[in-house]
Amino acid sequence: MTDAPQTPGRDNVPAGIAAERAEIEAEIAGTTLLTQYAQTTAEHGDAESHRWKAEDGSWVSLTYSEVRERVRDLTLGLAANGFAPGEFAVIWSSNRHEATVADYAVMHAAGVPVFIYNTASPEQASYIINHCEATLAVVESKYLPQLLQIRDQLPKLRQIVLIDGDPADAGVVGYADVLKAGAAAAAKDAAAFDTLWKQVTPDTLATLVYTSGTTGAPKGVMISHRNVRFYQEAYRRILPEEDQVDADGNVRLVTYLPMAHVTGRSIDHWMPMVRHVSVTFCPEVTGIIDYASQVHPTGIMGIPRVWEKIYAGLSAALPSMEPEDIKALPDAEREGILQFIGLDQVKMAASGSAPLDPKIIEFFRTLGVPLSEGWGMSELSNAATIARPADARLGTVGRRFPGVEISIAGDGEILVRGGLVMGGYY
Repeated sequence: MTDAPQTPGRDNVPAGIAAERAEIEAEIAGTTLLTQYAQTTAEHGDAESHRWKAEDGSWVSLTYSEVRERVRDLTLGLAANGFAPGEFAVIWSSNRHEATVADYAVMHAAGVPVFIYNTASPEQASYIINHCEATLAVVESKYLPQLLQIRDQLPKLRQIVLIDGDPADAGVVGYADVLKAGAAAAAKDAAAFDTLWKQVTPDTLATLVYTSGTTGAPKGVMISHRNVRFYQEAYRRILPEEDQVDADGNVRLVTYLPMAHVTGRSIDHWMPMVRHVSVTFCPEVTGIIDYASQVHPTGIMGIPRVWEKIYAGLSAALPSMEPEDIKALPDAEREGILQFIGLDQVKMAASGSAPLDPKIIEFFRTLGVPLSEGWGMSELSNAATIARPADARLGTVGRRFPGVEISIAGDGEILVRGGLVMGGYY
């Protein structure tokens, strides 16, 4: 990590960092995730955006234009059903296309989306829903029983939209019905969608991310569109787009991290709004390698236990896991191993949230996976340091993002200032 020469303060910003910050702020001025999504769709409307497996195992694919049309319809459908600008909506679902559309739609309706962890208990869900006073819940059928169990404890919740299954319960409306209502509203007023989403400004909240931190009840981290856009542009200056694409200029991701976590949102939801990314939906964390072996992603982010699990799986198949023995393998054999686990086309691989054993990092890098570590937290819109794969050093978390001050306080606490720092706790 590169430290600022002194503790961040209002009047002592190092000149180089101040210049970086000014450049980034000028680049993102007036933009939101929604302005960038409109631009990305205009430029890549026919390109694949979402991909997932149907119940029969076949692949389903939608282009950017097709996904944004569904976002439009859900946005207007939610508005027609009473969801108003400034309100909060919770989304309780596994990683699936409809949940991403719901995230985008709530933002386009000038509301604030809040994801609930799939592992949350009814009591934990109740706390979050009441704390942000959510008026709307978009829920997958597997989580509907838990939500209905606490329904009478949620005085502000007016409506439940069921992603899948039969909305037979009172107060529950079907996702398809909301889409249909939105399509009718769009047909009646072609300008309605643009009029609604253009109310969103850089200072509008893009989300609340609930984090337990170290003490007390979960805290809602307030992340604005400006925060996310600053993060994205700072990140791009460390890892340029051309360093993350395959030979054809494509970026492929498998979304499997929980969307209630800031990393999952940052990579799998927000990044595809500002650049062309093909996202494949993996509904369960345990299925990541199976999906990767079919998709061959160009980028992958994992917490330590994901990399540890892959490492353990390979240890059962390889005679030796020592880097010198891996290095001695013929190139074709190393490539075959990577193809088998689907990581043969990865341009950027990262681990975060906790330290990863350096021997595991060294193993993957020797095998050919450009794995490095970064550091961050929800309060930083995801991260504040990362290493370029070619510059990564074992046991470190890379360099500070441009425009961001980082210093170590006398008690060892890390101090950060910059445009990616949250607005506060809700």
